[in-house]
Amino acid sequence: MILVLGVVALMIAGMIRDMESTGLDGAVLWAVLGLLALLLANFWSLTVRVDEEKLSWYFGIGLLNFSIPFKEIEKVHPIRTGFVDGIGIRFRPGRGWLYNVSGFHAVEIIRRGGTSVRIGTDEPEVLADTLKRVAG
Repeated sequence: MILVLGVVALMIAGMIRDMESTGLDGAVLWAVLGLLALLLANFWSLTVRVDEEKLSWYFGIGLLNFSIPFKEIEKVHPIRTGFVDGIGIRFRPGRGWLYNVSGFHAVEIIRRGGTSVRIGTDEPEVLADTLKRVAG
């Protein structure tokens, strides 16, 4: 995702440089470039935190943040996501929500009531073991 957004941003920057020859409106290109920069800042990374009461995670600069109190967690286990699961924030019927920025490793959290959340991580076993230990 970062690579694609970066390439598109470079293409738009080139178009801004050559604006006179393209006939495009500079304000529109600058707005699109700004939006791409915001997307890059938001989806650059995924930070996962475990404290005394909850599991929380946020993307990039923290504009999108989420949490689950431990009392809502029923089961936790590491999983491998597929290519079709994608990256970013996704909802897959029957699989629940996925929050991921790269790779195919995640931890699936089954909440009380049966809904699930999948959080991408480079260390799924470590996160799953930590949640099992802390959340009970």
